[in-house]
Amino acid sequence: MAAVTAEMRAKVTDGVPGKLQLFWEILVEQVTDLALSAIGPKGRRYVPIAVTLFLFILICNWIDFIPSAMHPGSSGPIFPAPTGDVNLPLAMALLVISWVHVESFRARGFTGYFKHFFQPYAALAPINVVEEITKPITLTFRLFGNLFSGGLFVVVLTTLLPFYISPPFEVGWKLFDTGLLGAIQAFIFMLLTILYFGMATSHEESHDVALEAFNRMVSFKPAEARCFVRECLDEFGESFPRSDIVSELLDYPDGNVRLAAIEALRAA
Repeated sequence: MAAVTAEMRAKVTDGVPGKLQLFWEILVEQVTDLALSAIGPKGRRYVPIAVTLFLFILICNWIDFIPSAMHPGSSGPIFPAPTGDVNLPLAMALLVISWVHVESFRARGFTGYFKHFFQPYAALAPINVVEEITKPITLTFRLFGNLFSGGLFVVVLTTLLPFYISPPFEVGWKLFDTGLLGAIQAFIFMLLTILYFGMATSHEESHDVALEAFNRMVSFKPAEARCFVRECLDEFGESFPRSDIVSELLDYPDGNVRLAAIEALRAA
């Protein structure tokens, strides 16, 4: 992985990119779009860890393609998929969840961090605590279980079928399980990581800022801004998210409305 990175860095260009650079740019762009849609502008800071996890898990899964068994069907591979050992998925899950709690503490503060365990009701605090404890467990066994079951299926297949029939089935299953499902599992682990960071950094204070910006918006001079906000409220009711109103105002055609929205966000 380090050698591929060094080669790509040596050949990086602002002109026509090579195949490796093109693959990297597409990957980073897709992960960035995913992080922005799930978290918002703050999601950019989690793109490096998401890309790293995806590539690392994908390569670990695809190592299983290497035919390293000395006696297929009776002995295990010399180079098994690292993610087929529960210790590696567990280590990655603990790293991600620990980092998630650090980011949650930074975003919410000391009081807000412990307060969110009592949301939406204080009676649900034990359930929320259990949920946080089980997150690394479910993240671990979601990845490990799929790899382990795939290897177990190959062993059963080669044991039950005659030796002259099992190789084609084994190759076909490897392409499906290791190739397709291995990539899907890497994507799911990356996606859950982004979602966990998004849930950890979202807190009620952001809604208070949006509400204050909304209140300032209504009191601003441009009549278009006040009319647009009131039309939104008439159409969607009081439950319409204030943050969505401010976001739509930023894209509203009238320049005065956009200016009012920007000023409201800055003032809030």
